[in-house]
Amino acid sequence: MPASPRPFPGSPLVVAYGLGVDSTAMLVEFARRGVRPDLILFADTGGEKPETYQYLAVIRPFLARVGFPDVTVVRYRPKRAVYHTLEGQCLHTGTLPSLARLSGL
Repeated sequence: MPASPRPFPGSPLVVAYGLGVDSTAMLVEFARRGVRPDLILFADTGGEKPETYQYLAVIRPFLARVGFPDVTVVRYRPKRAVYHTLEGQCLHTGTLPSLARLSGL
């Protein structure tokens, strides 16, 4: 028997959704198994391909049809920075996100 998607009973099930093949397959499988997430988040870096943003119009009707919550798009918007996207920050600071994350190792 597969592990429960809710390891802590009563806790919300929040999905980090990238609008890609793998995370879409996960949502389809959740629907097939009757597992309903409480929240579906898409962290918008501001630098996704146009096709990625266009896919929201495809997935939203599916989510509604299976009784899932809509995708909540979240995006960090710096108030004083000269950049407005993750790509802009990388170009401005001359760093890559993976290098910044691994710098403490």
